[in-house]
Amino acid sequence: MFFLLIKDLPRFRKIKILQSMVTYGIICCIMLCITKECGRLFPCRERIKMDKSKKKKGLFLVFEGLDGSGKSTHVRLLSKKLRAQGHVCYETREPTDGPVGATVHHCMTGRLAADPNTIAALFAADRTDHVFNAYNGILSKVENGVTVLTDRYALSSLAYNGSEVPLRWVKQLNSRVMEVLPPDCTIFIDIDP
Repeated sequence: MFFLLIKDLPRFRKIKILQSMVTYGIICCIMLCITKECGRLFPCRERIKMDKSKKKKGLFLVFEGLDGSGKSTHVRLLSKKLRAQGHVCYETREPTDGPVGATVHHCMTGRLAADPNTIAALFAADRTDHVFNAYNGILSKVENGVTVLTDRYALSSLAYNGSEVPLRWVKQLNSRVMEVLPPDCTIFIDIDP
């Protein structure tokens, strides 16, 4: 897994900052494409000798950060750049718009009262559905060569739920999805609250 920390950025007062971050994100994606299967920065003999008939797996890119840090904007911009280069992309977010995700939204906005344990379990259930759903699960998209870009993933559960319920339990709730679909690259946008 590749982890990128973008720290101390102003709140995108200038478009140039945004464009340079997208460019940097593309560089990260290129590095991932090169290193994904052989684990080395530059193409190696093992990579060159790989069977050309093998189906290429898509990338799974995660943007994490505070609300309002620009995650959705960067998902959209990077997806646009990758599409322009011929990649098939799918943009998504968590909590999702599915039935469990809608319940999470209601809990987070105070429209539905729930204790912290229930909220942590709902976040994990929404994520599990997001990954494994037979209709539009992101695991099947990645396995079919689609690059999936998401606004939030498992690290958000640790941030949202880890202060009110045991962190070990939150990790355990998310262990299956992290085992099956770990991010290829997590980009954390660190801004002042």
